[in-house]
Amino acid sequence: MLHGWGLHGGVFDRVASQLADHYCVHLVDLPGHGASAPLARFDADEVADLVDAQFPFPVQVVGWSLGGLIAQHWAARHPDKVKSLALVATARASCATTPGRMPSNVPPSKRWVPAWMAHSSKRWSAFWPCR
Repeated sequence: MLHGWGLHGGVFDRVASQLADHYCVHLVDLPGHGASAPLARFDADEVADLVDAQFPFPVQVVGWSLGGLIAQHWAARHPDKVKSLALVATARASCATTPGRMPSNVPPSKRWVPAWMAHSSKRWSAFWPCR
């Protein structure tokens, strides 16, 4: 389960406790959140690689907000490792910062995730500046 920006894996504790009777649940702290170390740059590929290293495969992934963006990006890179993908309050393969149509041979996550993450990072850092 991948949390949203500014949160940590523990936001899913109540849901995870309900799912634990039926599933092996992994609560991930995305880089720079919860107990995880920050990255020099919050890069979609690097974050997807870090997430990839934490799961047994194939997995059912739940991503909330930023976690949903990471989940989509990761699933696009590793479709063989994803059994299902549940997205909660997250963007899909288009956003206001991606005008017009993109070439169809470019996977959706490669087109918009990095731009969206950069935009959101600037927006959220204005509220929670790093010290």
